[in-house]
Amino acid sequence: MKKYIYIIGAILLVVGFGFFVVNNDNDDAMEFTALESSSVNDATPQESSDEEFESEEGPKLYIGDPNAQVIITEFVDYNCPNCNTFHRTVKNQIEDEYGDSVAFEIHQTPFIGPDSGRAARGAYCSQIHGDVFAGYHDGVFDYMYDNFFAEGNFQAEFDDVLTAEVLTDIYTQAGGSETNEFSACLDDQMTINKYINNDQLLAAEKEVRGTPSFVVGDTSLVGPQQFSVFKALIEAEL
Repeated sequence: MKKYIYIIGAILLVVGFGFFVVNNDNDDAMEFTALESSSVNDATPQESSDEEFESEEGPKLYIGDPNAQVIITEFVDYNCPNCNTFHRTVKNQIEDEYGDSVAFEIHQTPFIGPDSGRAARGAYCSQIHGDVFAGYHDGVFDYMYDNFFAEGNFQAEFDDVLTAEVLTDIYTQAGGSETNEFSACLDDQMTINKYINNDQLLAAEKEVRGTPSFVVGDTSLVGPQQFSVFKALIEAEL
């Protein structure tokens, strides 16, 4: 059954409930984090009026060549353990196999932790201030894995660990030098949240039910699928 956005008084992006994995022949398909409701604020979802929900298309966020033959659209939350697993495994396999022929267009769907919205804003801010989004993207996932997930601490996805200080440090390690501007951008919910709202509307349009989710050509994938699934879809597009 299709899910739609309902904006009645309070605005919540409701895309789905529970766990769902696209059917395929591989029994090893991993679970994913269900996208129930999302807020781009730093805290838990807050109610807001219709007038406060504004969307605007922000700068494109790419991993790889924007002119690649195949663009994989990916919806992420930086606190999502399965997004992290995909980032460290299948994503690397795709890049090793196809190089510059395939790129990822990243869209922010923050909803898991109290810091998800802040990390999502950092993605746009890193692109706006220095064009270092790719390094920032890798850095946030690496930080969560190295400091928490690698040790089995998955409670961290629900804690406020991606602080402004941590994200600014990741930004500078990615090559960003406009630290004052980046920090101010992190706090600029008025502007940057419009970009994230636009990502959430796209997620609803694509019937995204959790993170990570992907669109390859005309095919939507929900959950961190195995490399063989992506390979078949990529080959069909080349």
